[in-house]
Amino acid sequence: MTDEQERRGPLTQAFTAIFSVEGFWIAAIVIATAAFLLFLPNFLPVSATVEEWSRDVRVAAATRPEPQNEDIVFIALTDETLDLPQFPYRLPVDRSFMAELVRTLEAKGVRAIGIDVLFDRWTEPEKDADFIAALRETQIPVLPIWGDENIGVVGRRLEILEEVVGDGPSGFGLLLHDRSDGTVRNHRPVWDPEGRIRYSLPAAIAEAVGVTNIPTETHPIAWRGTPPDGAPPFRQYPAETVQYLPADWLEGKIALIGVDLVDIDRHRTPTGIIAGSGRIPGILVHAHVLGQLLDGRRVIETPTLGRFVILLFMAIVGVTIAIPQWPLWIKTIIGVGLTAGYLAIVVWAYYASLIMLPALMPAFSLLAASSLGSVFVGRQERAKRAYIRSAFSRYIAPGVVARLDKNPDALELGGERREVTFMFSDLAGFTSMSEKLTPTELADVINAYLDGAGDIILKHGGTIDKFIGDGIMSFFGAPEAQDDDPDRTVACALEFDEFSEGFGKEWRDKGVPVGVTRIGIHTGQAIVGNFGGRQRFDYTALGDVVNAASRMEGANKQFGTRMLVSDETRQRTNRAHYRPVGDLVLVGKDEAIPCFEPLHKDEATSKRVKKYCEIYEMIRAGSSKALDAFKSYADQYPDDPLGKYHFERLKAGETGTRIVLTSK
Repeated sequence: MTDEQERRGPLTQAFTAIFSVEGFWIAAIVIATAAFLLFLPNFLPVSATVEEWSRDVRVAAATRPEPQNEDIVFIALTDETLDLPQFPYRLPVDRSFMAELVRTLEAKGVRAIGIDVLFDRWTEPEKDADFIAALRETQIPVLPIWGDENIGVVGRRLEILEEVVGDGPSGFGLLLHDRSDGTVRNHRPVWDPEGRIRYSLPAAIAEAVGVTNIPTETHPIAWRGTPPDGAPPFRQYPAETVQYLPADWLEGKIALIGVDLVDIDRHRTPTGIIAGSGRIPGILVHAHVLGQLLDGRRVIETPTLGRFVILLFMAIVGVTIAIPQWPLWIKTIIGVGLTAGYLAIVVWAYYASLIMLPALMPAFSLLAASSLGSVFVGRQERAKRAYIRSAFSRYIAPGVVARLDKNPDALELGGERREVTFMFSDLAGFTSMSEKLTPTELADVINAYLDGAGDIILKHGGTIDKFIGDGIMSFFGAPEAQDDDPDRTVACALEFDEFSEGFGKEWRDKGVPVGVTRIGIHTGQAIVGNFGGRQRFDYTALGDVVNAASRMEGANKQFGTRMLVSDETRQRTNRAHYRPVGDLVLVGKDEAIPCFEPLHKDEATSKRVKKYCEIYEMIRAGSSKALDAFKSYADQYPDDPLGKYHFERLKAGETGTRIVLTSK
């Protein structure tokens, strides 16, 4: 990336990526995510159910408060009504009482009457005839409900119902219950039972009082909001009190008669989710629908194309978040914030204009596109890093070049077994450092580091096998072996350590968080030679000793040391100074490898090292005093992480010098 690209910022980088060659795959992620979530409810009903629940929450929490509806009154047949002493039985409702109720309401000047009581049974002949006469004699629309097999009215019951209703107006009484949870959310205004078209009860009443723009398709119920004073949306009077009510309380109203009983004709609706009102009488569901038809209110649904556009937009937002090289926590905060902002818009749209936008699927779209985008970007980054590592592997060590000059036949594939001393190094904190620097700054730091380290390795006669990001794999003893290869390896490590400490301090003073260098050294038999294919191969080494050296480098992190040398290497050296670390059992191995920390000359003669070695021998001997001795040592030398490590290990109950590594 160039300096100009850096100056353009992360968002510009994101849009640049979108409109580049990679943009094809990004576009594919966006479109596939949006299309998948658009059709997901068709194949996964639970997703549709969850979306319906989000709609219910909006209905319950974001329906705008409205004044009490002045056009509709609810005449309730309650338990007190049915328990009147003049009634010989509770149900069916006394037909003479119903006849008198209809006549009283007409006399008090109501515009129309809707009756949510099913008259599909004969009771007492005189009372039945009185009620039928009341229906026929009224001068205002009186609409009882009508039913068929959908609500269990068949055979003789259907004949009775048709005889009672006659040719007069009526309304279909069936409510639409959602199959998933039984909630009433929608209204079907037109029914076609047995080829005979009928309006629902609310639609039939609306038509009877002159409403002309009655919708014919099934639509969501626009539930009426609770008045600001907490009163019910519709006035309610017990049926037995109607005769005593002032006429002006009922004049010009539409009276809906229905039961308000705790165990009959009650239905679950979205309005009770938050308010805790539970199930409401079926007649009140009809009242909400009738009020909606009278007021001309409708819930505005988002069409399929609109839902797809929203899903597409949220997917674009998701991949736009994923592309920039921001820390994960920043991307998470942005994603959560944008999702919360969209959901706030969804709630506001319903509150302000009854616009029902999709809620959960767009949120999933942002999350899914962001996740897929992150995977795609990560794969692209890994591909770039692989390319960089491939380019580094083309740098052949000078020793290999010299050998090829002397013996061109060595270019042939193959290897030989020989004793080699391996040195692995790694720069701690490289990943976090790389996230905080621009590419140019990172290149300056890592190139200077590798240049200095490479010069030291070559100075001591080592072969640089490869650069692994910030790590270096090198070995001594191939292609040309020398008698003091282990000595030169340890001397190289000590000089490398001095260089890296000075290098780190220099850059940290400039504000660049360069970490320490960890080094692992091991000697053993390995197969060294040219491995690969005819067109592409590397001069490298293979064998278990390579893995052991690499894992010893990693073990420094567990001990807090910077250098570890195996006993196989130490025994072959003459000049270096060491202090014992422990008998390490590498991951996947059973046998322990005694390991030591190489020391600079001034360290080796210090009181600290002398005391450490004395206490370490106590551990080796199994002395019970080792714990107290290391506690004293750790208190005296708190800056020595190895001493602290042994103290914590002994305090946890471990004994001896055998240490099982917990990671590679």
